[in-house]
Amino acid sequence: MRIRAVLAITLLVLHGCANWDGYRASMRQQWIGKPIDEVIREFGVPTGRIVLSDGSQILEFNVRANGGYRCEHQFTADPRGKVVATKHGGQNGCITPGA
Repeated sequence: MRIRAVLAITLLVLHGCANWDGYRASMRQQWIGKPIDEVIREFGVPTGRIVLSDGSQILEFNVRANGGYRCEHQFTADPRGKVVATKHGGQNGCITPGA
């Protein structure tokens, strides 16, 4: 019985990781190459912004989404304003369980 419980918990954890990896891949696919202005239109005013010496910038957004979880999104834009990298995190991996 104990082995079944451990197996069930392991499967749930692995399922959550697969969802999280899929979410991050989806966000990268959706935003890489897009103008940073589109990100701002989607997420609103950034909670943080850093302009680097080469003219690129990193914008951070903290939003509530997916069942009330707090999500942190970070977008890096090149000097021309195109998104070149994304990072995402937050409570529960910023995704709803089983999503």
